[in-house]
Amino acid sequence: MKKYIKKRYKTIFLTSLVLMFLLGYFAGWSFSESTISDLQIKIETVNLELRSIQERINFARNFGEDLCDFNYLEFIGKQIGESGAKLEELELEGRIDTPSYTFLKQRHNINQVLFYSELKKMMAECESEENVALFFFDASKPEEANRQGAELDKLVEEHNLIVIAMDFGFTPQINYFYDFYEVEELPSIIINYEYVLEGFQEKETIELYLN
Repeated sequence: MKKYIKKRYKTIFLTSLVLMFLLGYFAGWSFSESTISDLQIKIETVNLELRSIQERINFARNFGEDLCDFNYLEFIGKQIGESGAKLEELELEGRIDTPSYTFLKQRHNINQVLFYSELKKMMAECESEENVALFFFDASKPEEANRQGAELDKLVEEHNLIVIAMDFGFTPQINYFYDFYEVEELPSIIINYEYVLEGFQEKETIELYLN
């Protein structure tokens, strides 16, 4: 009788271990699926924002909206900034090794080039004195990028500076854009489509080239 009890308890114990393992596996699988779903929602949100930016620009051109409406311009810039922030969130969470992420970041970069080009046209047509900084950085060296970004942040409000930050070389479809400025050192900043400042720049140095 004692042997039977021990065997029965042993069977129950092993069965419990198996059940615990299965519960843990399915809980982990469910959590993984939930994480993937959250990531997909973020990716789709960014995708919608990028399409919205492109369609708004096309709409303004096709329907003759006032290109000197800088409220509209600021809205586009804000949307691009928010898209970039969402992509940065994914990077910080370590969720970058997916084709979807690569596609969306490349699409984001292409829209940045579109915005940069449209902004130049608008500034010329409207004789605007807005300041624009194209900020090229190396994402594999985040400390250097953040250090330069912090200097630019100091100037955003003070000089009404529009900053377009781009991971240099990430998107092969816009190699023509990277090549145009012939940048040899990162980080680099292009001020108002004219002045190319290579390497880290202090706030005071950048100010010398602003309107």
